[in-house]
Amino acid sequence: NMSSGDFTGRYVRGNSIVVGTGSGDVELDGCFERYSVKTGSGDAELKAGAGAGEIHVGTGSGDVELDLTALESTEVTVATGSGEATIYSAGGIKHQVTRGTGTVGSGDCKVHVSTGSGDAEIRRK
Repeated sequence: NMSSGDFTGRYVRGNSIVVGTGSGDVELDGCFERYSVKTGSGDAELKAGAGAGEIHVGTGSGDVELDLTALESTEVTVATGSGEATIYSAGGIKHQVTRGTGTVGSGDCKVHVSTGSGDAEIRRK
């Protein structure tokens, strides 16, 4: 956990990862079974590798950018306060969630994204 520094991890592997910042941004590209990323006002950018089973990303006022295209099967639940979330699926299908909660898919990897006032953009297969 860091208060104001940014966190960048590329091509990292392991069983699980937990990253938390106050105002710092998080940029993560790796292969883990479980991901937990939380920021206060920082942005979170995550590219999940194949084999992920559980992903939690939450921000207070930061934006979320999540790439799930390496995963075959996902269930994405998004909750936003005053932000807007867009979930892109295969074939250009676009789902919008504004000020509320929405779930897309029913796959093996459970993905939970929450933002207070930040926006979220999620890409899935």
